Amino acid sequence: MSAPSQTKIFGMKVGLDPKILLGGLLLLAALLFWYNSRGSDERARSTTPNISAQTGTPVASAGGRARPARRQNNSNERGIFRLRQVDGSDGRIDPTLHLGLLSQLRSIAPAAPGRSLFEAGPVTPTGTAGIPSTVIVPKPIPARPIPTQPIPSSQAQAAANIPLKYYGFENRALKGAPRRGLFLDNDNVLVASEGELVNHRYLVVELTPSSARMEDTQIKQGQTLPVVPEAAQQ
Repeated sequence: MSAPSQTKIFGMKVGLDPKILLGGLLLLAALLFWYNSRGSDERARSTTPNISAQTGTPVASAGGRARPARRQNNSNERGIFRLRQVDGSDGRIDPTLHLGLLSQLRSIAPAAPGRSLFEAGPVTPTGTAGIPSTVIVPKPIPARPIPTQPIPSSQAQAAANIPLKYYGFENRALKGAPRRGLFLDNDNVLVASEGELVNHRYLVVELTPSSARMEDTQIKQGQTLPVVPEAAQQ
């Protein structure tokens, strides 16, 4: 009898035939592949019923609740024009450009004046044809007159009526002292110096032996009061 051949695996001598060892390795690899593929199929089958069971009820409820939303969307989108998608792979669409139909369409006169579909140009608004364009020129705004204060005239000065009588003035012995005028208001004797007010209204501007220059502070008009004849005779 012949001794069995020995095979080295990772430096170790094994008393097996190399053909038997190779067949055993192939059989082991086939078993591992079958086991792994069988396990993945069972996992997929076990998870599929759970997913359908979990999503079955919500889908039905969601479908029931989605109806009002679809109705509302349809009502909101009634006035929106949308192009319908057409599948061109079925052969029902003819891409040929029919020039004869275009020429017939061009020969038809439009019902109302408007923009031509076959000519490029600026858009003219409808309803403005035949209306002459009028240019409105704004009128100039008149300048407002600047109010000016009237210059007092001799007539305005004469209009002042100061109800006082002038009887003259007295000089004081002190140097630089203002003159004091004597005035008669009905039966009251009033004494006022230059720059003072008589009866809180009439300003004594200047005193001279023959007259007294007064000013009515309310109407801003002046008047010259002559000395009374009785005082002039004295």
